[in-house]
Amino acid sequence: MKDETAVGLLAIIGVICGIPVLIILLSLLDGWVLVRMWRWFIVSTFHLPELPIWTAIGMTLIVHFLLPSRNGKETRKFAEILTTNIFGTIFAFGFAALIHWLSR
Repeated sequence: MKDETAVGLLAIIGVICGIPVLIILLSLLDGWVLVRMWRWFIVSTFHLPELPIWTAIGMTLIVHFLLPSRNGKETRKFAEILTTNIFGTIFAFGFAALIHWLSR
């Protein structure tokens, strides 16, 4: 019984420590992708200054806050939401990189 309690406590501590780390890492990834896409499309087209990483992170957090949740009324598992967000960002970056490469 003590082992189950210890495992449960470790799981709770892991969630409490892991979720903020994931939020930070995903925010950094989103910000980095926005900086790259801004440089590729906005700076070269409109001759505007480059976007600092911290501004890009703030912009992505505002956009995520303002947009409605993607899951709607259905319930999804945390791993599914996390995977969708990571692969969505990577796919957007890959597609933008392809468009950038084709437009050169």
